[in-house]
Amino acid sequence: MKNFSMSPPNIIQPIIVGVPFFKRKKLDLQDRVTRWRGIANIVELSPAGRLRLEWMIFYESCGHNAYATAKHFGIAPKTFYKWFNLFDNGKVKQLEDKSSRPKMSGLGRSLPLKSAVS
Repeated sequence: MKNFSMSPPNIIQPIIVGVPFFKRKKLDLQDRVTRWRGIANIVELSPAGRLRLEWMIFYESCGHNAYATAKHFGIAPKTFYKWFNLFDNGKVKQLEDKSSRPKMSGLGRSLPLKSAVS
């Protein structure tokens, strides 16, 4: 029977237990609002997208009250919830307007031609 406590060291069981191999660097994370505005600058968000981003920032700052946010910006709560669900906690690019034009229209399809019968 093999004694697992005395097995040779491997990747899972290091030689020196309890002593870190590398000193970890402390990460300084930005708060959500600063990070969102930075991402908006990087992706060059349109003015309409930036306004919607400000809706999300106000929503965060006023205690997650969607009705107060909608009233403050003069929009319908349904409109706010539509963009809030697209935003999904940080997806800033989703706040851009999207084309409502169909991607595939019937104009590109060829129709069978009727042969002329004389």
